Amino acid sequence: MLNGLVRTGTYGCTGNSYFECTTYGTLPFYKSLHNNNNTPATSIFPLGTVLPSGDSILQGSVLVQPDTVTLTPNSFTCVNLNAFCVNETRTFNEDTICGSPLISHNVNLSPLIDLLATKKTVTSYSGEVIQQALWDIANTGRLTQADMTAINALP
Repeated sequence: MLNGLVRTGTYGCTGNSYFECTTYGTLPFYKSLHNNNNTPATSIFPLGTVLPSGDSILQGSVLVQPDTVTLTPNSFTCVNLNAFCVNETRTFNEDTICGSPLISHNVNLSPLIDLLATKKTVTSYSGEVIQQALWDIANTGRLTQADMTAINALP
């Protein structure tokens, strides 16, 4: 898994290659990964990876699709992760340092993660449904019945 800080915006993202994750989300996060080995190395971004805010003003974010990046030997790669907002009333600023990514064990988020694990690809349409579900969880502590019905209807 990733260690270190994730930065929004491309500022500070160095690499001799670029990887656009298939994760769909409205908030872009960039991370430089370095493979110091003479063999390929793999980094996994699991479903439910949280990109925490460093304060109570900026947006916390979560990945709603898993992704895997394979780095070539002895390389730097700039990875673009696209995440969803967790906090409806918080702002998002580019070029902000965020906390180290972590895997969520939040019991309120678990039902959404379980539902999304059965879905194919999150698109802009399904993204609207998922964004509302995340805000409902953050605001009320749970998925609503409307959220569950809408997510169950996604391919």
